[in-house]
Amino acid sequence: MMTNIKARSDLRLWILILPVLIGFLMAYVNLEEWYIVGVARDIAGYPFGGEGPVPYYYKTPELWFGVKAKLYT
Repeated sequence: MMTNIKARSDLRLWILILPVLIGFLMAYVNLEEWYIVGVARDIAGYPFGGEGPVPYYYKTPELWFGVKAKLYT
């Protein structure tokens, strides 16, 4: 009987913790890219100016940084 209650408690704990961990991971991935382009100014790997077959592009890194900053606030 006690193991059943403990197993249920562990499951509830994981149901609460797992979405929070996934959220932190997603936030880290998005903010890391924002930091690289906007703060560190390391734009060598980003095709600004419409290179390639993309329907929309950012003309400058500053424009990309500004749009992302608005999305995060």
